[in-house]
Amino acid sequence: MAFPEPEPGLSPPPDLRALVEQCVSRFPTDGARAVDEACAQYPHLAAALRRRMALLERSGFLAGDPGQTDYPDRLGDFHLLELIGEGGMGAVFRARQVSLDRQVALKVIRADLAFSPRSRERFRREIEAIAAMRSAGIVQVYVVGDEEGVPYYAMELVDGINLQDLVLDLRRTPPERLTGADLRAALARMLAGRQASSTANEVEDLFAGTYVQVCCRIAQRVARTLAYAHERGVLHRDVKPSNVMLDRSGRVLLLDFGLARAIESGDGAMTRTGALVGSPAYMAPEQMRGEPNLDGRVDVYGVGVLLYELLTHRAAFRGDTQEDLRASVLAGSVPSPQQLNPALPRDAETICLKAMAPERGRRYATTEALADDLQRFLELRPIAARRAGWPYRIRRWGQRHPARATALVATLLVAVGAPIAYAAQERVARQAITAALDRAERNQRSYELAISTVIAGMEDTTMRLAHDEQLASGKLDALRRELLEGAAAFWQTMADVDDPAPGVRDALFRAKSVLAVTRRELGDLAGARAVLAATARQIEELRDAATESERRHLDQDLAKVLFDTADVMLAQHELRPAVETLQRSAAIAESAAAAAANPGAVQRHVRRCRLNIAQAQAQLGEADAAIATCREVLAGMADEGASDAMLRARTLLAAVLLHTGRLDEAAPALQEAIDLRTQRMQADPADVANLRDLKSVHHNLGLLLQQRGDLAGARHNLERSLTLAKQLRAAFPDRLDNRLTVLSSTMVLANVLLRLGEPAAAEALCREGVHDGEVLAVEHADVADVRSTLAELRSTLGQMLIDDPARRGEAVALLRGAVEVLEARAQDPGAGPDVVSSLATTRGLLASALARSGELSESRAVEDAAFSAYEAAWKQDRQNGFVVANAARAFASASSRGLRADDEARVRAVLQRAATMPEVDEVLWTLLRELPEPSQRQLERLRPSPGDR
Repeated sequence: MAFPEPEPGLSPPPDLRALVEQCVSRFPTDGARAVDEACAQYPHLAAALRRRMALLERSGFLAGDPGQTDYPDRLGDFHLLELIGEGGMGAVFRARQVSLDRQVALKVIRADLAFSPRSRERFRREIEAIAAMRSAGIVQVYVVGDEEGVPYYAMELVDGINLQDLVLDLRRTPPERLTGADLRAALARMLAGRQASSTANEVEDLFAGTYVQVCCRIAQRVARTLAYAHERGVLHRDVKPSNVMLDRSGRVLLLDFGLARAIESGDGAMTRTGALVGSPAYMAPEQMRGEPNLDGRVDVYGVGVLLYELLTHRAAFRGDTQEDLRASVLAGSVPSPQQLNPALPRDAETICLKAMAPERGRRYATTEALADDLQRFLELRPIAARRAGWPYRIRRWGQRHPARATALVATLLVAVGAPIAYAAQERVARQAITAALDRAERNQRSYELAISTVIAGMEDTTMRLAHDEQLASGKLDALRRELLEGAAAFWQTMADVDDPAPGVRDALFRAKSVLAVTRRELGDLAGARAVLAATARQIEELRDAATESERRHLDQDLAKVLFDTADVMLAQHELRPAVETLQRSAAIAESAAAAAANPGAVQRHVRRCRLNIAQAQAQLGEADAAIATCREVLAGMADEGASDAMLRARTLLAAVLLHTGRLDEAAPALQEAIDLRTQRMQADPADVANLRDLKSVHHNLGLLLQQRGDLAGARHNLERSLTLAKQLRAAFPDRLDNRLTVLSSTMVLANVLLRLGEPAAAEALCREGVHDGEVLAVEHADVADVRSTLAELRSTLGQMLIDDPARRGEAVALLRGAVEVLEARAQDPGAGPDVVSSLATTRGLLASALARSGELSESRAVEDAAFSAYEAAWKQDRQNGFVVANAARAFASASSRGLRADDEARVRAVLQRAATMPEVDEVLWTLLRELPEPSQRQLERLRPSPGDR
């Protein structure tokens, strides 16, 4: 692609900025050739153009791989010290202003937006919006500048935490059990270790009183700041927890005016291209719809939604997709805050709900009015807001549920009018019913055939819709959901049919099974389970009165329904009930096998039950039982080829053997699984499920070889796993599991590269993973697995930097952040031993980094916390080979550090603690026997005797 030749008399040559934009847009494909061609065409601009492009390249703005972006060390008068945040528009650095020798927060436009005219305009608008304002609730802007075409501004450096991070930290405690002091303590804990740079003094105590009072105080100060901005003609348009900060002095600061607009500008939430601008979960409905003539009530709504999240610890509006979220916001229906926080006073709830009313006419007229009503609440005076009356609430319900509202009105009309019309209609109704019965009797056989045919045809269509990889990838999520909802309505109609005729009854049981599938795919696990439970009860009632022949048919139906029920139980993590239900399903199927028309189908059903049992047993920590179940299934298929069941059994067996540390048995099982799945891939490259399993088996073999010390073999398998993971991500880019598995493979491969003596390659790969994880975390902030995977990646990167004194500070910061996220994740009821083990490993790394930084006291405390986490993980699953191995290495490292410090008391305490976990203790002493003999003798002397353990 060459630059277009200018036609004389038609258009002037481009200016420097336009030429830079053209080069930037071409750089990803043409590289330096784009610059050379531009310089050749416009020699009078060549020197300036090369200088600009060189600056962008040094800054990482032209990096082909976004994970390699590296900002410059210097920008004009500012020396960039540390990246402290990135958002939709820019990156914020802690920086030193050289001329005045002071630290500032320097915001630079984001790399990929630097030469977009529209983005530069938004960045300029943000600067103008806050530079002209002087308020205690808005950070002060010091300097505005532009360095070689890169705009920036310097502002007050605030030591604080944004409300989103603060709420995440507080979520481990229910909101009704918190106090203002707890919020103060959380802020202090999260700021611990940071160097104070804010000069503000605490004028009044933000944190006095109850937790609800503190939340209302915060919302009131945000509302006052917005009122100040509104007086100067500026709407914020993006009020949300991440844009509000508490500093260590108790100030409440409103950040990020990147979406600010003049009130009189009259624009909606849309850009000129029609794309929504803002954060959908916090947008007012009129902003979401892109309506013109927005006013201050947009920000009133934002404060209301922010207050709701503070008070309840959950976002007001959620959705699996953007369409779901949009529908939720426009519907305006949220759970009662008092239901989520029983300690919430009625007046506080009333204020919150009035501020976030869907209709702007029902909100506070101004943010000042909202702030005044919050002040009345805080002073225990009557508030101005009044709760919505019943007529309004009924009208809103009808708008959200038009079909139900119509049915209700019709029912009421019938209830009122029926007595009057009954006498007149009785004769006509009797005649119509008689005629219908006559027709039904004449057409019974045709009816049964029609019902069965329709159900069979729709069943195939619905199941393909439910399990189609492309539709499930997210690209067509809204369309898929709409189609599934339509299918669910059809199957619900079929399920409601009550016909005892055997020919119809079997088809209707299938209809209920498919209804359960559609409900599950729509995310309604409880609804799916209710359908299946009702179907199972109905079958068992029919079975009691059935003939022997009918009972065999009913048993087949019941076995299928029980299998589907167990599948939902597994998705709900109810493992023990799932195992019992699967055992019953298999037993019923086996009892009917002798008389079954298709014995092979019965065998396949029983195998599926047993493989699901094995998977549940593995998750329950019953590894021996899971291994025995897998081997039993495989023994029954000795003469069969590479069937789906056999492949799944071998893959599961290999994974459980690896999980329990039986490496000698796991290695050949994993290699055999790889060989079989590779053959399947060659025969059927479009089999996505096989591709996904092949990736997992390569990943597991890489982990095994890493544990054995075969780093070259580990690298080969992990690189293959990463290649397959990226192939899946490319095919289905919107599937979260595909994107997460790329991050996991990246992390493990980076560790292996580090151990192979390739630190630069390891760090580059790990930073790529961290970047991708941060992007994913922005898109899926509420998904725990995303947060914990990103934390583990940051932990891995921190480990790589520990040995470099110049970057040890970054390592400590990465590890602290990872520990905080994993601590919160470990509190989740569904967190297993692997999460707790990751927390323990990260704490151990942090302890090592702190020790090397001279922070010995804190290092010991963190190390003891790591030991506690390993103990917890070990108690959850004593056979988990990864937990045992990682714990043993942690205790071995602590023992070695104690020896080097000549601290025998510490070594004795560490060995005593390890001795309480026999599996860990055994591996620990295997590791310690690799130390020099003098160290071994000293450790044996300090080893607790059997009676002391």
